[in-house]
Order: sequence, then structure tokens, then C-alpha cells
Amino acid sequence: MRYKVTVTRLQVCERVIRAADRDTTAKKIQEELDRPYGHVGTWRTKDTNLDVQECEENLRTAPDPIDEGGPLVMSVKEAAAHLGVSRSVMYELVRTEEIGHFPLGHRKMISRKAIEAFVEANTRHRSGQL
Repeated sequence: MRYKVTVTRLQVCERVIRAADRDTTAKKIQEELDRPYGHVGTWRTKDTNLDVQECEENLRTAPDPIDEGGPLVMSVKEAAAHLGVSRSVMYELVRTEEIGHFPLGHRKMISRKAIEAFVEANTRHRSGQL
């Protein structure tokens, strides 16, 4: 499960600033806060509010089976989805030539037949049974 959470935290920081007036003081502090890693001083948390807004399932859905009416070739990403493996695993299978592929421009493409042959070659049957 994945949860979307909003956290609101009220923090207080006290600091002494040398400035000619209130506006200059406020400007100096605002400039420090606008910096990506600005540091105004030591912060103390006064209050925290946590709100869990929504929840979503993060289980993968199985890809549609490869059917005869589908594309003849697939990208590495599409082939990985059909086999239920990560892209990095599929790239390793391509690199080690455990699965047939061919270049198409700068991309590596994998045919339906190469996927079927890979599955068949790596399917283990118990005692000669199917």
C-alpha cells in the first residue's frame, strides 16, 4: 500500500539581527530563508499535524498476454512487462544474449517468438512431465 500524507509543522526560531530598522531586519531574514540551504538559527518544533489523505494499491497488474494479433516486436521495456521482470533484468538478458533481440535504430527490439523461445527454454518440467 502507498499512502499520501500531508505533514504540517510549526517551528519557531529566535535570532538577533543587526539592522537599521524593522524592514531591513525582515528583508535580511527573508533573503536567508529564500536560499536553498539557508540557515536562520536553531528551530524548535511547536506543533505537528499529520493527515493521511488517501491510500492506493501498489500491486502491479499483470500485462495482457501476448496474442497473435499483438505487435510482432516489442521494446525492452514492453518485453520486460510481459515477462514480469524489471527493465534492468531484461537488459541483462539482452546483454548476455539469453534472449534474442535485434537493433532498430538505437533501440533493441525483442520479437514475440524470442520471448516464447526464452520461456520454453527456461521452463523446467518435473520428471519429463509437462
